Amino acid sequence: MVRGVSGLPLEKHLRKGQPTRSLRFVGHQRKEVGTERMKFIISGNPVTKKNSQRIVTNKKTGRPFIMPSDKYKAYERAAVKELLVQGLKYTDFELPIDVPINVACRYYMATKRKVDLANLQEATLDILVEAGIIYDDNCTIVARMDGSEVRFDKEHPRAEIEITQILGEKEWPFL
Repeated sequence: MVRGVSGLPLEKHLRKGQPTRSLRFVGHQRKEVGTERMKFIISGNPVTKKNSQRIVTNKKTGRPFIMPSDKYKAYERAAVKELLVQGLKYTDFELPIDVPINVACRYYMATKRKVDLANLQEATLDILVEAGIIYDDNCTIVARMDGSEVRFDKEHPRAEIEITQILGEKEWPFL
């Protein structure tokens, strides 16, 4: 079970709305902030959220609304489980992250079919938020997406995610 800084299970920690204040090393030994990287791998062919949508009608109001497809929801559930397991090795970091970070995503697709990198990134960020790795995917936390790319790997499709803190990043002036 992944626990937040309060010692509560991460789900309760997130519900309480108590974000942590840094990605820094926790414990008696302090390391320079930003010297560590967090790396995650989500196995399986990456699925976009926007291109996998369906229109469903609300039974109460009769109004249509857009909902992610079953394929995306299954990918998201599997990815969150993988991230929670991999997150256990990062006990030295305070989760969820709520300081400016760079998220570099390398997507290895099973086919050479064209895919929209921005849609893949959006789905990955939503999954990171759902798993409790990052507090939110707004511009004050995910300040950059440098290093992201799409490649081909028929044998082992996956998404590789590397998170690093941006050192010296000032607060946004509009906050």
